[in-house]
Amino acid sequence: MVFVGDALACSVPKPGYGYSLEDLIDKSDNIVIVELSKKKVGEPFIVYDLKVIEVLKGEPATEFEFFGHTEKHESATYTDHNDAVFWFTQAGRSEWPCCICGPDHTFEKGFKYLFFPDLLGATKSAEIINSEDDLWLNFVVNRIK
Repeated sequence: MVFVGDALACSVPKPGYGYSLEDLIDKSDNIVIVELSKKKVGEPFIVYDLKVIEVLKGEPATEFEFFGHTEKHESATYTDHNDAVFWFTQAGRSEWPCCICGPDHTFEKGFKYLFFPDLLGATKSAEIINSEDDLWLNFVVNRIK
């Protein structure tokens, strides 16, 4: 059998890819706010140890380990998620590089993240939250209720 065309190393995106905002929230077993406790840069991954600081939904672990690829931290928040561009399905601060089956979320100390550990294929699975007035945070909290 011969295949002609571009070959992709990733044939199945991570869970959460392409979900609407409502599906992302509704289908997540766990939704938390996390902060970075430790970052280990190595090859071929960057390992992020994330500490849960608030549980919004579910009964998650108190810590998560996330394997990333990009060391450059993206700190965009779409003006606390008030910018209309953020509300398109595939918009988010995390880039989707070639061949890793999902967005490459990054984490740095000094930031809080709204984290969907079960559905990391969604670009909105690790958005920075700067305040209680953040529009994305409030949308998620109101949807959970």
